[in-house]
Amino acid sequence: MAGILSVDYEGAKDNVVTPIQTEITNLEQAAKEISRLVTELPNYWSGTSYEAADKRYHDEYKDFIELKVPEIMAEFNQYMQECLDKLKETDENLAM
Repeated sequence: MAGILSVDYEGAKDNVVTPIQTEITNLEQAAKEISRLVTELPNYWSGTSYEAADKRYHDEYKDFIELKVPEIMAEFNQYMQECLDKLKETDENLAM
């Protein structure tokens, strides 16, 4: 059974898509701050355990939080924007 399609384009854009973009920017800033804080760690911790932790951060986490998470969220946000654009375009075409 088909459902009824209803889209509040402006509401979705203003209340979801645009705020997600803002949060992606916040994620990027938080990731940079985390990386900056990691550079402070040797002021308080040294030795082989620190070196292992620092290596692990750079090998496993740094690119993930600085690049992958924001990239994936930006892709998802772009997908949502494209869906809204297509729905709006289709609705406008059908109204003609």
